[in-house]
Formats: sequence, C-alpha cells, structure tokens
Amino acid sequence: MTYWTSLLALISFTTVCSAKDFEPFEGFKPVAVLVQEYTGAAVMGAETPRVAIYENGGVIYFRGDSAHNQGAYFYAELGFPALSTVISQLKTVTDLKGLKSSYSVTNGTDQGRALFYLRADNAEVVTSVYGLRPQDKDTKELPAGRIPNELRQLYHYLVTADFTESRPWRPAYVEAMIWPLDDAFDGLIHWPKTWPDLNSDRAIKRKNGFSIFLDGSMRDDLKNFLAGEKEKGAVEIDGRKWTVASRPVFPSEPVWRKAFSRIESN
Repeated sequence: MTYWTSLLALISFTTVCSAKDFEPFEGFKPVAVLVQEYTGAAVMGAETPRVAIYENGGVIYFRGDSAHNQGAYFYAELGFPALSTVISQLKTVTDLKGLKSSYSVTNGTDQGRALFYLRADNAEVVTSVYGLRPQDKDTKELPAGRIPNELRQLYHYLVTADFTESRPWRPAYVEAMIWPLDDAFDGLIHWPKTWPDLNSDRAIKRKNGFSIFLDGSMRDDLKNFLAGEKEKGAVEIDGRKWTVASRPVFPSEPVWRKAFSRIESN
C-alpha cells in the first residue's frame, strides 16, 4: 500500500457530504506545490506542502526541518517580475515531452517521496520522485539519469528558496482529522463543548471519519488540547471515542490532492 492510499484507507480526502455554506479551501489557485512525504509520519499522506506558490504571487513555505516537524510556515508575496521568473522555471518541466508520473532515485525502502503539482500557461503536470528528500539539496549528487535534469533543478529551487520580506503564516483554518478508536482504553479527554462538533457546519464527513475545521486563531488551543491525550487514550466527541490529528488548511488544497490521487490510481 502506498503512502497516499494508506491515508485514504483511514480517513479519505474524498468528501462524502459537506456543509452547504462552508468552504475552508477558498483562495487563489496554485501554480506550484511541493509535498514531501516521510515514512513514519503521524498520518501518512496527510503531509502539508513544503512550498505552495499561487497565481497571485502568494507563497506559503516551510522553513526548518519538516521531517521532524521542527520549524514554521512563512508567507511572502512575489511581485510580477519574480512570479514570472518562477513560471519560467516551472515551464522547463511542464514543457517536457514524455514526463513520467513517477520516478525513483534509490533502490532502498522506506525513503519517502516528493510530489510535484505544477501549472504553467495551459499545462498542468503532476509527478512524484521516490527517495528524493530535502537533505538532497545538492541534487548534483543524485544518481545520474534517474530523473530529468529540469525536474532535479526545480526541486533544488523549491527546497532552497527563502523568500525575502516574509512573515509567519497564519492559516485561516486548522483541520482536526478524526477517525474512530473504539478500543482505546487509557482514558479520555473531552472535546470542548464550545468548539464545533460533528453536527456543526464546520464538520465534513469523510469516507471513514470526519474533518472538523477550526478558526486558525485556535491552532495553539487545539495543539495544547491534544497534548493532553494519553498515548493509548482517545478524544471523546459526541459520545464516541476518536483519534485526532491536526494540520493547517491551505487555500485550494483539493486542487493538488485530486491531481495526486490521479497518479496513485495509474
């Protein structure tokens, strides 16, 4: 089972039903997204982007060690000349003929993957590289011929970019991803009654669970609440035991998630 499908088996990002008037993913469309998957992640496949660049010049990127969740997200705004430079860099890959949907730079196992969503002009490209990691910033050291040079150079650009005049990013929403844990036995912590629950318009039904969206200003509150959960315990929500993981919500996130799911199904 792949990393992406392992998450789909748990909670599935395909919405079964959703609130009518609530849209947590509203925002500009992306032109470039790099998602780095790691083995041993708390929720495989639920990783947020290392960098997301949007059509309006907005950039959300992670500064730090994303493998160990040590660091923070920052936001920058690119002017038209800088965004045009980015688009030109993207086109070196989107214009490639015969680009494969997946590559590998290692014969090892448990290496993680880099997933790319790229859009330039009318071209949309999605590909992945197994074994490509942020520590491979000097991509010249990668085995020759395993991936196109243009993709190698784009990866180097995306993982080393540190945009000027950036500021800490504050997401509009944080997502509490929940799925049943009926056999938990080491105590419960109780979801605050003042927070949105499963009957709220902030709750979205997934295939095997739910997502509850909280305002981004509640990010630290949610983090502190979950820190009180015991290792073999659970969170009680609406009279049932659940396990909960949290993540920031990115604008237009379904765009690249749907695109990634297409390459997984091939």
